[in-house]
Amino acid sequence: MSRLSHSKHILFYVVVIGAVLVLFQVVSAYGEANLKAPPNLNGRYLSASTPPGCPEGNRLVLTLQQSGIYVNGTLALESASLAQNPQNTDTISEEKSSLTGLWKPEQLSLSGETNALTTCAVGGSAIGTGAAIALKGQVAAAAFTGELTYGLQTGAQPWQFTAQRQALVKPKAGH
Repeated sequence: MSRLSHSKHILFYVVVIGAVLVLFQVVSAYGEANLKAPPNLNGRYLSASTPPGCPEGNRLVLTLQQSGIYVNGTLALESASLAQNPQNTDTISEEKSSLTGLWKPEQLSLSGETNALTTCAVGGSAIGTGAAIALKGQVAAAAFTGELTYGLQTGAQPWQFTAQRQALVKPKAGH
């Protein structure tokens, strides 16, 4: 009798281990087919043109930080020559992120307040500090294509723009 009981235990363990292996294969196949990590959006993006209502020769600089589907960002308005030749773009700004949002497949949405556009005007009036903005777009091939709406209280039209991701500049190690 003990031999029969021993065989039943071995058969039970073989069946359980086989079921776990099959379940693992099914879950792995589903994950590989259907679960995709969001693309890496981190970086500094420089607009190709001056935002409307802003001083000519300035470019919008969008800095994005990503953690999974959550995205934080900051905006800055810099002269084109300074923005195109940053000293060190691999360091994240100490400035608190003023924009928050989510990445959804193929779409990025951020909103918040910024002081970066205080030198700009919408409809003849200055935007001022703490301007509410909304930013929507997508990142593909190291470029951000989207629209920025600022001066939300005035009903301003969105500004369509493209911004290129800037290459990282490694700081020179000093001895």
